[in-house]
Amino acid sequence: MVMEHVVQELLFVVDTTAYAGNFERELTAFMTGVLDEYGRGKLEAEQFREFLEDEYGETENIFDGLVVLRPHEEYGDRPCILYPTPGRLNDGRGNHYDAKEGEKGWPAYESVAIHVSRRPDSRELQILKDRAEEFAVTPRKRGEPFGIRGYRIVTKTVTVTTEEEGV
Repeated sequence: MVMEHVVQELLFVVDTTAYAGNFERELTAFMTGVLDEYGRGKLEAEQFREFLEDEYGETENIFDGLVVLRPHEEYGDRPCILYPTPGRLNDGRGNHYDAKEGEKGWPAYESVAIHVSRRPDSRELQILKDRAEEFAVTPRKRGEPFGIRGYRIVTKTVTVTTEEEGV
């Protein structure tokens, strides 16, 4: 018996001006209060909880259920991944640059993709953007402030074919 089903994954992507591997989990925690299974970004998640209570009077995380953990092949369950930044390449030695039209090369991972269960509503989108902007200019232990290039929603659709046979 052959069965097919479609799997859809939604991502809220923050495109930045810096290599995102230095801060992706901390940025996600600062924006959403959600941690990976190892608890990376605890300070930033606490800052998010304080922000929610101070600004909105919320004592529960409004992003619980929106932001979801997905398995990562090396680092356990995570709410985010590094994501290629459109129009940017790297030279294989850590230097990133704007791609010329038609130029091929290694992708620059200057973006953070947050796993979401649905499209964020307008209030949620505004909070996500405001928090990303604040994190980008806040001094941190690792890395200099950086810029935000933009935001996007990415929908990945995969058709899964399963074949079973009795033995």
